[in-house]
Amino acid sequence: MSIELQSTDINGESMVSRRTLLIGSGFGAAALALGTRSGAAIGWAAPIANRAMQSINYPDMYLRHAFFMGELSRVSTDLDRADATFDIVTGLADPSWVSFRSTNYPDRYLRHQNFRVKLDPLGDQQMREDATFAMRSGLADGAATSFSAYNSGLREYYIRHKCFSLYLEKITGDLDRRDATFRVGQGFSPQGSSEATQVVDIVNFARARENAAQNGCRAPRLVIDSRLTTAAQQHSQDLADHPGQWEKLYNGYPGHIGSDGSTPDQRIQSAVGSSGRENVYITWRFGNTATPGPQAALDSWWNSAPHKATILDWSLNTTGVGIATGQGIIPRGQRDAGKTANFKYVTQTFHT
Repeated sequence: MSIELQSTDINGESMVSRRTLLIGSGFGAAALALGTRSGAAIGWAAPIANRAMQSINYPDMYLRHAFFMGELSRVSTDLDRADATFDIVTGLADPSWVSFRSTNYPDRYLRHQNFRVKLDPLGDQQMREDATFAMRSGLADGAATSFSAYNSGLREYYIRHKCFSLYLEKITGDLDRRDATFRVGQGFSPQGSSEATQVVDIVNFARARENAAQNGCRAPRLVIDSRLTTAAQQHSQDLADHPGQWEKLYNGYPGHIGSDGSTPDQRIQSAVGSSGRENVYITWRFGNTATPGPQAALDSWWNSAPHKATILDWSLNTTGVGIATGQGIIPRGQRDAGKTANFKYVTQTFHT
C-alpha cells in the first residue's frame, strides 16, 4: 500500500476518453466460419461490422490492440472489449482481400511493420499493402481462420501470437499453426465501466508496457474475478467505516490491517481458497474538491518498489478492485494534521 499525501489534484492520463467511440455487440457463442477451405482470399462488398478474433489455443484470449500494438489478451473490461473489436472491410490494397479497421479508432487499421502487428492510421501505398490480408482456412482447424499477408514475397507469412504479442511470421510447426489460427465471431459491446474497472484497465496497460520493455513479452492481462472484487470492496469499505484504521502497519506499510485484525493473505484466502497479494491507495481532500481518479492510484503504486513488483508479477493473473470513501482525521506529521477531510480508499487484490 502507498499513500498520496499531496493536497493538490493529480491529472490522470486520459485513457478513459478512449471509450467515447465504443461500438459493437455481444460476442456470439458460435464462431463464424469466414475462411475458405480452398485457401482463397475472401472479398467483401460491404464492411462486416464488429468482429472479434478468438485464439484457438488460448480460447479465453482475443486478438486486440494496446498502445496501438497488436497483442493477445483476455477480455474483461470495456477498454478490452473495444480494443478487441474490429470491422472487416474491403482490402485497402486489393478489393478481393480484407483489412481490419479498429472500431474505437476508426481511422486506424491493423498492419504489419518490421514483422510486428500494430494499429496505424491510413497512409501510403506501403501501409495499405501492409494492412491487407487474406482470410484463409485455419492452419490448425479448417473451421477456423488464419490471416496471411498480401505483400509480394510474404504471402506465406501469417499473423500469429507469440509471448502474447502479434507478429507476422512464416509458419513451420504445429505450435506456429495453432498460434496463427483464430475463430472469427461477433464483436463485443461496452457494459459501462466503473472507476474500479478503470483501475484494472490502467494497471493492465502499465503491466503490459513495462514487461514488454524488459523482456520483449507482455505479461498476461489481469482478469477480474468477482470474488477478489468483493474482498477488495469489503476491505476498502472497512477502512472507510473505521477512520484511522488505515494507519496501522502491516510489514511496515499502512492500510492492510482490517478492523477485525485480518491481513491481506487471510482476506484473499477466505475469498478464493489460497493467499494472494494486495495494493492499497489512500488519499484525502477538503470540501467539494474531487479526489484523484484511477491514474493517481497507479502513480502511487508505481513509485513504490513492492507495489510495482506486485503489478508486474507474471504469476498473478486475476484481480479485483474496491473503492470506498468516508470522512476521517488527517494524521500527525501530515499537512493540515488534525483536520477533518474526505478520504478515499482504493484496494486492488491479486491472485494466480
